Amino acid sequence: MNRNLKQPEEGQLIDWARSYLSRGFSIIPVTKGTKRPALSSWKEFQEWRATDEEIRAWFGNGSRNGIGIVTGVISGIAVVDLDGPEAVAFAKAHDFPLTPLVKTGKGYHAYYRYSSGVRNFQKRDDLPGIDLRGDGGFVVAPPSVHASGRCYQWVDGKGLDDLPLAALPSIILAKRSEDKTPFVNLYKGVARGSRNDALARLAGSWAKDGLPFDECLEMAYAWNSLNNPPLPGNEIERTIKSITDRHRANHAQKDSAKTGIVLTPLGDLLKEPEEKVTWAVDGLLPAGGFSIMAAKPKVGKSTLARDMSFSIARGKPFLSRDVAHGPVIYLALEEKRSEVRRHFKDMGASGDEPIFIYSGRVPSDAIEQITEAVQEIKPVFVVIDPLFRFTRVKDTSAYAEITAALEPLLLLSRETGTHVLCIHHSSKGNRQGGDSLLGSTAIFGSVDTLILLKRHESYRTIESDRIFRGLGRRDFSIRSLR
Repeated sequence: MNRNLKQPEEGQLIDWARSYLSRGFSIIPVTKGTKRPALSSWKEFQEWRATDEEIRAWFGNGSRNGIGIVTGVISGIAVVDLDGPEAVAFAKAHDFPLTPLVKTGKGYHAYYRYSSGVRNFQKRDDLPGIDLRGDGGFVVAPPSVHASGRCYQWVDGKGLDDLPLAALPSIILAKRSEDKTPFVNLYKGVARGSRNDALARLAGSWAKDGLPFDECLEMAYAWNSLNNPPLPGNEIERTIKSITDRHRANHAQKDSAKTGIVLTPLGDLLKEPEEKVTWAVDGLLPAGGFSIMAAKPKVGKSTLARDMSFSIARGKPFLSRDVAHGPVIYLALEEKRSEVRRHFKDMGASGDEPIFIYSGRVPSDAIEQITEAVQEIKPVFVVIDPLFRFTRVKDTSAYAEITAALEPLLLLSRETGTHVLCIHHSSKGNRQGGDSLLGSTAIFGSVDTLILLKRHESYRTIESDRIFRGLGRRDFSIRSLR
């Protein structure tokens, strides 16, 4: 990218903000030419991502706000601020891993994968000119305007589409001995700035000892009364729940791993009957399948998915293809309820169609809730719009992380016979097929059907890449929409 790029034009900021949001980053507005949030409080966006309505309000209608990316667990990133030549020289001397880089006013922002518990720090004696933004922080992102009048810019060949997020340098993670409070002293209470780290250490110890949530919470409240000042009660509860839930999940994984592997002789496997393929949408979306519909912003992904949902709920053909008639669950995770309501109304919905809609922020136990809903409603079709807002992956380019995030959705589709369609974004540029998906190739590797929408000068096209795993064949088709 050109480092001397002029100030962003109207409409450019909102496209960048949506692009960052599609990667799973949490976005806030910052006042032009400053590092100050353009909000009275931005704390909630450390836990929730902005809606598209908020994005439009902050960056649309001629707004000149800059873009801030909230760092830490919500976005899955930690950013090392190399604030000047001394910091840059230090990073080179200590072989900081190659990772996406932003040119700032005096140095660079290096974007790394978030590491659990990493919080902000400034001006450490052992790290000259280097600051860190993790939990509780944010950075100003391209193409925002710097105080100097220039723009923050991704370094050529080192953008988010060019390099995967590297792990934080070990020297950044290393704590000096004087920074580490002896464990026994934590029980005496700690001061502001140390409370969250101390609570995480204590709660991890209690959970490891087998204490249930209620007992951990009771001990946390007693400890918190000794702090100066105490943490808010809701923060105590949230931390304890997160740590005890994670500890329980880790134990469940270890227990399930002990069940063993059941081996089937090849002769018995060959005697099993052929799997009969049934369809949610004939020849396109198999029952019990998993698919991705992808396109660049504002091409019509949600519109097409709702049209498909409406056809299935009414038992009417979709693009001349027969459909399985039945209930539909639609998770609209970016748009306002009023927009979803208006869209279905404009399509001719009467309200009698068996379509069940959720519009709002994604709860922490989203996969458990949607699984319960599928078991109760038994839908033919589930739409998740969009994918990364539901899965909350930290590193969209990490193959293992993407695979782990998609596994619950694959199991949901396979075990219930419901087809799960996820709305996703295409990457920048003109890549083709599965290579056009934003993020790791693990996404394309997981699907039964990939549907790609593209906008041309006077028409749009729909391409479908269908991979029938049980039948071992692929089929590709393209259809033009005016």
